[in-house]
Amino acid sequence: MLTAGTRLGSHEVLALLGPFPSSGRAGGKGEVYQTHATKLGRDVAIKPLPEAFAHDPQRLSRFQREAKLPALLNHPNIATIHGLEESNGTHYLVVEFGPRRDAAGAGGTGRRAAGGRGAGHRPADR
Repeated sequence: MLTAGTRLGSHEVLALLGPFPSSGRAGGKGEVYQTHATKLGRDVAIKPLPEAFAHDPQRLSRFQREAKLPALLNHPNIATIHGLEESNGTHYLVVEFGPRRDAAGAGGTGRRAAGGRGAGHRPADR
């Protein structure tokens, strides 16, 4: 688990957004963090590949493949993937970040952070 203030490349971790189902696979969990992209001057979400999988070539390859497909899509209900990066052995997705909305669509505006089912998708009323 990353803590506030940790740096990954040009990203400074601000907060853990939560564990989310990982890639739609049953039982998989992935952590998603709000970070500040210091080069861009804006907040983004990052989803690191779990450390347990970082040295498994098959898992790393799957992580990279699963990042590429959504990056090709442009849809109002899918958060934009800004990149796939690596820093000090940690591989992670960089995804657009915005305030979260509750299940009824009330509160906050903007987009949800990436990380699995529900996360990474924009509210349907946008």
